[in-house]
Amino acid sequence: MMSNPEKVTVEEPICIGSGSCARLAPGWFRMDEARGVAVVTDDVDDRDPARLELAERTCPVGAIIIEST
Repeated sequence: MMSNPEKVTVEEPICIGSGSCARLAPGWFRMDEARGVAVVTDDVDDRDPARLELAERTCPVGAIIIEST
């Protein structure tokens, strides 16, 4: 299991807005309904690294990028 990463991003040009990341890791992601893509949240109180890893693995287009040290 990974520790808290340095940086998490969503590659918006390839995100298809499936919402799986927001459902699996709501402390990390939310859907931006206006743009139809996922974005990283500012909710640092509810961030589970295991859920982040699951969201990354299950993203249907690989739009989640996790940078760790």
